[in-house]
Amino acid sequence: MQTKINQIFGKKLRTRIVGLLFRDDGLLLINHQGLHPSNVYWAPPGGSQHFGESAIECLQREFKEETHLEVAVKEFLFVHEYRSEHLHAMELFFRVEETGGSLQLGSDPELPAHEQMLSELRLFSADELNSIPNEQKHQMFRAIHSYPDLLARKGYFAY
Repeated sequence: MQTKINQIFGKKLRTRIVGLLFRDDGLLLINHQGLHPSNVYWAPPGGSQHFGESAIECLQREFKEETHLEVAVKEFLFVHEYRSEHLHAMELFFRVEETGGSLQLGSDPELPAHEQMLSELRLFSADELNSIPNEQKHQMFRAIHSYPDLLARKGYFAY
């Protein structure tokens, strides 16, 4: 899977638009298998912005593809820059609110059906998220203790 990810996304700068959706005191995350040796990597819905697409349009499309939910994009929160040997992404995080649809796991249209990276979606309380090993969750969730802490973050982060 890592080879396929590097072929599609590697050696180029990506702009990813990411949404934080809270429901019933939980944060919606998706397990992206293949991004970590354990096949567990929890990250919020979001994805690559297409040329000519606004950040809001991108986030609404990505939520529909990955979760079957319709969302309203609320405030801009922060930027996270991710860099590794093969991957480089600027991630713009927004808070979103659910406006319709039915929560269920979708797919990533950039990958064929037999090589899907998205394997599970789930709502996590802050305590549950904090109990996940750091290497199995997005970098922005590694140093927070509560969701108000997360929503209070502003600015640029690189881990």
